[in-house]
Amino acid sequence: MITDSGGIQEETTYLGVPCLTLRSNTERPITVTMGTNVLVGPDPVRLRHELDKILRVEKKRGVIPPLWDGLASERIADILTSSESKAGPGSRGSEDNQILPKQALDLSPAQAGAVVAR
Repeated sequence: MITDSGGIQEETTYLGVPCLTLRSNTERPITVTMGTNVLVGPDPVRLRHELDKILRVEKKRGVIPPLWDGLASERIADILTSSESKAGPGSRGSEDNQILPKQALDLSPAQAGAVVAR
């Protein structure tokens, strides 16, 4: 894949697909350090060199970074519910940092909007 998109850099890393990024930097450096992404910048000679390596099956072999397992929402819910239990029942915390009850995780979007509007 030849791209300048950060999202594509992540997707190719996850899928194990070689990625050549036409930029000199990235906001997703883990795709370079652990993944399949190579920053080639705007240099057409470097692009050709890296493309030739891929075609000769000398592509960069990356690994899927830790925590890229699709379980982020479960980890977040665990953190939120454990934070609530540490705060104690009925504890609201500061107005800027309120911990919502576990039931808030099961609200519909309309119900959640009503909670936020309070």
